[in-house]
Amino acid sequence: MTEYFKQEQIGDTLVLRLQGRMDAQAVSEMKEEFKNISGKYVLANLADVSFLDSSALGLIVSTLRRIRENDGELALCCLTPRVRTIFELTRLHKVFHIYATEALALAAH
Repeated sequence: MTEYFKQEQIGDTLVLRLQGRMDAQAVSEMKEEFKNISGKYVLANLADVSFLDSSALGLIVSTLRRIRENDGELALCCLTPRVRTIFELTRLHKVFHIYATEALALAAH
């Protein structure tokens, strides 16, 4: 586990709680661990993410692709206004299921 995320299994959902600055340095530290993330339903909580750059977006998208290839789903929740804007500018908000709260995301599954 890195300083950039923690994971918790809640029922059949794997919850990833990302935190801090998601930049190239963070991605290089998280990349190997993210390759091992799997499950039918994975939820990334971004409430504590202060910054997200293109390398972090790439990691999230590649994780989504890999999970979907195995018939799973990666959803996002708790995006800060700054992070939400990045997803909207890149049109990725149309690719992911995005929920306002973790509770709503868990209930939707």
